[in-house]
Amino acid sequence: MSIITTGDIPSLLWPGLYEVKSQYDRFKGEYTKVYEQANSVKHTERMVDIKGTGYALEKSQGTPIKMDSMAERFIYEFVHREFALGFQITNIAMEDDLYADQFFNGTKSLTTSYEQTREVVAMNPFNQAFNVAAAQANGQPLCSGSQPYDGGVYSNRVGAYNGVNVNVDFSEAGVEQAVILAGKMKDQAGLLINAQIERLLLPQDLMFSGCRLLESVFRTGTANNDINAIYNMKAIPQGYEVSHFLTSPSNWFGLTNVKGTRKHFVRRPLKVNITTDPVTETMSVLASGRYSFGMFTPLGVIGAQGSTA
Repeated sequence: MSIITTGDIPSLLWPGLYEVKSQYDRFKGEYTKVYEQANSVKHTERMVDIKGTGYALEKSQGTPIKMDSMAERFIYEFVHREFALGFQITNIAMEDDLYADQFFNGTKSLTTSYEQTREVVAMNPFNQAFNVAAAQANGQPLCSGSQPYDGGVYSNRVGAYNGVNVNVDFSEAGVEQAVILAGKMKDQAGLLINAQIERLLLPQDLMFSGCRLLESVFRTGTANNDINAIYNMKAIPQGYEVSHFLTSPSNWFGLTNVKGTRKHFVRRPLKVNITTDPVTETMSVLASGRYSFGMFTPLGVIGAQGSTA
C-alpha cells in the first residue's frame, strides 16, 4: 500500500492547469431493475423452498383419502460479503494541491469504485448462469434443462432438449421459446406456476436487436408480411433492460414475475470514514459495505446461452 505524496501529483502543485479530470458519468443502478432489495441484520439470510401437496387424486367410493406430505427441499443461503477500499494521502500533498476541488474528492472516488463493484457482483449470477461449477442449492446451474422437483424436472434454459444443450442466439424464435418455457415452470410438488416473462435482460451488444424485436408491429428480418406476435400479444410487457456488466455478448435472459426470486440483501450500506493519524498527519479515507446478491429458486430467470462466448 502506497501513500499519496506530492511526488504522485507534481502537476497539481503548480498553477495554470485548465482542468483536472478524475470523474466521469457512470452506469448507475442497473441492478435495481433486476433484483428486489431487502435489508438484513444477520450474517446470513436463508430461504427454504418447500414442497407442498401435489395433485388431488380420484377417490373411489368407500376408500380412504390418500395422504400427501409437505417438507422442505432446498435451502438457499445469502452470505453477506464485505467490500471495501481506501487510500491515504499526506498532509503536505493536501496542503499544496492547488486543485483540491477537482482532484481530491475522496468520498466521490471511493463511492464510484464501490458502486461499480456492486454492479459487477450483481451480474455475477447471470454471468455464471450456465456454469455447472456454479451450482445453486438444488444442484443445478441457474439456467438448466434439469431443474428438479419431486418426480421430475423442468427447464429454464432455452435450447435444452433431452439432456442436450444447444446454443440459442437472440431471435424471435428464441424469445418465443423462452415465453413458452416460463409457462411450464413448476413448484416442488410439480404443480404449474403462473410464471410469465416480464422483461428481458440483455447485454449492450443486443440492445438494438432487442429494440427491433420488441417494438416492431411486424416481424423483423423477414419478407413475410406477418404480425410480430411478441409485440401484439404483449408477451414481454415491460420490454427489456440493458446491463453493461454482462460479460457475454450473446447470452440473454428473461426475468419472470415470480416474486422474491432475485434477491439483493443489504447488511450494511456504504460507509465512508475519514481519519487523520495524529503522529504522521496522514489522512486515511476508507469506504466499506456489506451485501449479497443471489437467486431463491431458478423460477425468476429464463436463460439462453448464445454462440459467442
